[in-house]
Amino acid sequence: MSRSVLSRAGAVQAYGRARRWLRFALRGGYRPRALWETWGGSYSTEPGRKATGPEHQLLGEVLDATAPETLVEVGCGFGRNLRFVLGHQRGPGGEQLGVAERTEGKQRRPRVAVGIDLAVSMLREAQTYAPGACLAAGDIRALPLATGSADLLLTHGVLMHVPPSDLQTALREVARVASCSFHVEEVRPVRRPGASRKINPYTFAHDYREAVARTGSEITSWSVEGPLVRMTLRHRGGGSASPAVGAPLPKYHTEADAPRPGDAHDLVLGQVPRGSRVLELGCATGYLSRWMGEAGATVVGIEIDADSAKLAEQWCERVIVGSLEGAEVWEEAGSGYDVVLAAAVIEHLRDPLEALRRCRQALAPGGRIIVNLPNVAHWQERLLHLRGRFDYEDYGIRDRTHLKFFTYRSALDLFRRGGLEVLGFAAARGPVLMPVVVLGKLWPGGRAWLEGSFPNLFAHEMVFTLVPAR
Repeated sequence: MSRSVLSRAGAVQAYGRARRWLRFALRGGYRPRALWETWGGSYSTEPGRKATGPEHQLLGEVLDATAPETLVEVGCGFGRNLRFVLGHQRGPGGEQLGVAERTEGKQRRPRVAVGIDLAVSMLREAQTYAPGACLAAGDIRALPLATGSADLLLTHGVLMHVPPSDLQTALREVARVASCSFHVEEVRPVRRPGASRKINPYTFAHDYREAVARTGSEITSWSVEGPLVRMTLRHRGGGSASPAVGAPLPKYHTEADAPRPGDAHDLVLGQVPRGSRVLELGCATGYLSRWMGEAGATVVGIEIDADSAKLAEQWCERVIVGSLEGAEVWEEAGSGYDVVLAAAVIEHLRDPLEALRRCRQALAPGGRIIVNLPNVAHWQERLLHLRGRFDYEDYGIRDRTHLKFFTYRSALDLFRRGGLEVLGFAAARGPVLMPVVVLGKLWPGGRAWLEGSFPNLFAHEMVFTLVPAR
């Protein structure tokens, strides 16, 4: 099949997917069963749906570590994960290995695999794609399973579709059924204790740490990579106690091993030459310092929050605790830096212009300043403004701690007044309009062209590389 035909097919699927979401969103209310029933017949045919991903490697490790006799997947869809689970362990001739053999260092495979899904249409697909699995219709908020009937329960992209009012119910059902569970969610968790954020009528960002603690369960492993959160839970029967799960992490923090390609962190790091001496403004817990250090940079951080600064010390040569709006921290930091990095920082300051002037003074000859700013003129923000809305949030462009808001043009004006010229610019990706998705299917590279050609409209975050003006 030619590339153009494949691109056309991808565009048709993207259009169909967007139309389904829009139709259900306009109807209003939380009606996931109807949504997935409609989607079930074509979901498995969409590009990449049957591919094995990094989460399967983690799932394999969980299977090997727990050796479950009975596994339940809630939200099994067309059976991709069940197929992986059922094929995880085979003998030399492809035969199923017994319980005794599974405990002798071989890959482990559950004796019974059960798939639960809201949509009967999805289950019909799973019958063909994952033969050997036991299938049943059900909801994570009321599982059709006996208490303690599973050794391991799996979900992928399920809890993020549970409304905040039902999250505790869903987690207690998981704890009732299984002694251990492994979850992969595709929306970055909310860091504000007990909070949730609505992404669309069917998708929510939750504070999983507090929700899990309230069920009496324990988080035994946790990782966040880009928008993905992966966690393994150990359950104690769904009690109502709240054991400590560790102190809450500071607000601005990530536990990812590397930035997601194309996001602001990735673009920022790409502008830091290897072996540079870096002054990082607002270094938070040091996650960017860590990545720069791994590339050979030496980092001095400035951070106003003492708890975050303490965590950052392990990645920085030293961390100066104090406000960027005080002269003391700049005097202590000194000068002679190859790079001064302000990633999502100057929008939090009362006087960004003065901060940029101090950045200039901290540079060594030939040095550069890297500034990352959110774009308040992004198309998604414009739609909100047209509806008369400007709702502050815990994160993002409308972060409630932002004191200044920038567009591409106002940022250029700020740099000009600060005696700086733009050496380079990159647009960090954010949500996109469906026509842009279709354009990307029909014309590879089209989305990047739009973001570069019309940054004031399509750049979600802006990354500037600056040098002193001549």
